[in-house]
Amino acid sequence: MLNERSKVLLSMLCEKGAVSQEDIQGLFGVSKRTIHNDLVEIVDFLLESKFTPVKKKVVTSYEISGDRSEIAHALKLAGNGDREKVNYWEEPNFRIGFEYSKIFWHDTRLTIDDFTKMLSVSRSTINADLKRLKKELRTHHIDVQFDKQFGLFVKWC
Repeated sequence: MLNERSKVLLSMLCEKGAVSQEDIQGLFGVSKRTIHNDLVEIVDFLLESKFTPVKKKVVTSYEISGDRSEIAHALKLAGNGDREKVNYWEEPNFRIGFEYSKIFWHDTRLTIDDFTKMLSVSRSTINADLKRLKKELRTHHIDVQFDKQFGLFVKWC
């Protein structure tokens, strides 16, 4: 089953034919690894639906071959073509707020792997989010720290 970001990405590929990696990263605010994981899901979906998989171009953009309108139709039939629905958890600012609230309010400490599972993004994306979160919180004398044994926690400076 495609996650919401993969659904939007496949819809974009159907609409435009090709999308650059930079455009995808800019739109979703995720790492190259997260994009790769989404593309694996898309390729699986296309192969299961008997379509040609996505091809990576040398210029690091992705294109879809075959009849894009048929693929878009198959996506809609699978219940995955609703681009009107907005999932705020996929937006970088919401993700960072979510991560902070989980770290601050959660009864037990969470790990980066916990966040990758909760948010369906790569470790690189979570690390980038945490770096940005730490920078923002330092202005309020709050620090997010990580202990290998216990996970992430908030510390007041």
